[in-house]
This record gives sequence, C-alpha cells and structure tokens, in this order.
Amino acid sequence: MSATKLGALAAIVIAIAATEVRAQDVAPTTEDASADATTPVAEPVVTAPPAVEAPPPQRAIARGRGVTWGLALVVPVLVTDVIEANGHVIDYIAPGGGVDGRVGFELSGGISLGVTGGVSAHASQNSRSLAMYRGGVEARWTVDLGDMVAPSFGIAAGVLLVELDAGLQVTAYGRVLAGVQLMFAPWVAMELGVSVEGALGLDAFRDPILWVSPQVGISFYE
Repeated sequence: MSATKLGALAAIVIAIAATEVRAQDVAPTTEDASADATTPVAEPVVTAPPAVEAPPPQRAIARGRGVTWGLALVVPVLVTDVIEANGHVIDYIAPGGGVDGRVGFELSGGISLGVTGGVSAHASQNSRSLAMYRGGVEARWTVDLGDMVAPSFGIAAGVLLVELDAGLQVTAYGRVLAGVQLMFAPWVAMELGVSVEGALGLDAFRDPILWVSPQVGISFYE
C-alpha cells in the first residue's frame, strides 16, 4: 500500500474516533439538563415570628374616669333624740327626705376626691320642721371587680347648718358611706347605698345626733 493511501486511511480513523468522543461528551450534558429540568427546586423556608399578644385593655375604673358628678335621693332616719342647746326636745316625724350632690375628680384605681353637699328635712309636731344643710369634702373608692357591679365606699367631713326654733345654728358634720355602683357604661352608673351620718352638739344641739340614710342616685364621668 502506498504512503498516500496509508495517510488517507489514518485520517479517516482519526475522524471517526473524534466523532465518537464528541458524542460521548454531549450525551451526559443532555442527561444533566434533563435531570435539572425535572428535579424540583426546594424553596427556602421562611419562619414566621412568634405572635405577640397585645396587653388587655385597661378598664375605665383602673385608669380613672376623670371629672365626676352625681345626685342622690336620701331618706334620713334619726336614731337619737334631737335636743336643742336650750333643752327643748324636738318631736320630729321619721323618716325625713332630702337630696345630696357631689362634684369631684376620679384618679386611677377608682379613688375620687371632691366636694359634697345636700339638704334634708324632718317634719315636727312641736316645732318648725327640722331642716339640715350640709357641705364638706369627700373621698370615695370604687372597687373594680371586672363586672358591672362595683362596691363603693366613701367618707366625708364638713359643716352642718341646722334650722331650729332658735334660729340657724352651725355644727360639725361627718359621714361614712357604703354601697354599690351598677355601671351601665364607663361614663354613667347607678348607685345604691346607705350612709351613717352624725353631727356634734356645739351650739346647735345639747348632745351629738346620729342618723342613717338609705339612698339611690346616679353618677356621671368624663
């Protein structure tokens, strides 16, 4: 065989070998592409932050309801004799009737400070009617139990003007109150209670007097 034919044959063999090598290189690439197309890609997991619960809303009484005022109907029942400073015994008719009013400011925790005043009267069989006008400073505490019914306590001190046959007399006055509030809304409440009230003798009476006053009223808050 001549050298020319041998060279041509060698070129053909080399070309065939190169073609097979290229085919082997392409095949895995195609398989890899197919595998990449069919394999799902895992998405990153996003962890939500833990939920933070909001604090419960503070009740109106706990934070203070602001300016407050109210009116109450009272039924005073005297439990002691009423003797004027000159010794005259007043034959009063029990019970009496009257009205109380108050204005104040409620602080946090249900404590309110303010002023109070009122008037009450008893009919009498042997003298003019026993009229009493009172005014003083007052502190109240309304206890928040998480319900519409809230116990309420109060204390007041001031002066008492008494209209007697001898004229208008002045003496010292005090009161202790216990009751409940029926809170229909944070801004309005109905009040039921009873107070124990008393006055010193001084220039009005020979001896101190004492009376008990059941009452019903309504209070407003801003």
